Amino acid sequence: MSLFETTGCIACHSGPNFSGASIFNQNTAYRIFPSITNQAYESKYNLTDDLGAATNREKLNSGIWRIPSLRNVSRTGPYFHNGSVNSLEEAVRIMARVQLNKNISNLESDDKRIKWSSQNNQLTVSGNHALSETEIKDIVAFLYSLNGDIPEN
Repeated sequence: MSLFETTGCIACHSGPNFSGASIFNQNTAYRIFPSITNQAYESKYNLTDDLGAATNREKLNSGIWRIPSLRNVSRTGPYFHNGSVNSLEEAVRIMARVQLNKNISNLESDDKRIKWSSQNNQLTVSGNHALSETEIKDIVAFLYSLNGDIPEN
């Protein structure tokens, strides 16, 4: 769960159901997806073919979608609005890239960014900009821990 939080997933998937819909009002339970352009994922999985909840007058390039709950997510594939992704690991990779701007890399150098500040004439190095394949698997393991009994109707 700590990795899930520090990666930034908790920004949208929070609350008891790991869904922004459980804590946001009706207008903010929606997010643009994908929020960061990645042509490879968009083309491979047709992620931008549908505007979702966006109205025609909003003229958005990306779809607007309700933030889904992550409870029992390992049982609810295929994933995304169009069901184009069968693997939960691949869904985590896609979300990391197109929602959080994370590289998927095992290289330590990809995890750091160096930024020059002209205001104070300093270089700053920040981390947590990439997810390794091990971290992807760790997040998926956490998502499996969100499984519970499905209530009978």
